[in-house]
Amino acid sequence: MALKFMCGTSATKPITLVLLLVMLMVLQTGQALAARKVLTVPEFSQQPYDKICWATSASMIIAYFKGDTIDRDVEIAKDKYGSNFNQPAYISDTEYYVRKYTGKAGSIQLILSHIPLCSTK
Repeated sequence: MALKFMCGTSATKPITLVLLLVMLMVLQTGQALAARKVLTVPEFSQQPYDKICWATSASMIIAYFKGDTIDRDVEIAKDKYGSNFNQPAYISDTEYYVRKYTGKAGSIQLILSHIPLCSTK
């Protein structure tokens, strides 16, 4: 449909239709953005330990899914390493413990790696 830029009522119909279509598209986009949600995930600290951020992350996710505020980071790290638990682990370990405690299998996408960040300094 071509737009006609002429005076009169017949010329304004195509322009009105285009404006209505644009408004509909904008409203649809606004509804999609409004569907986003901020999750209330409990915040825990890995301190005083310096290498169990993986277990702390798992603990926060587990607490969210269970609807509680129990910090399980040391418990999780001890389950993996025993008494010498202040050690790093892989993201797959975080996934494993979330699945173990909640029964929910998930996936991790677009993870930010520490190595590229170090190489930019």
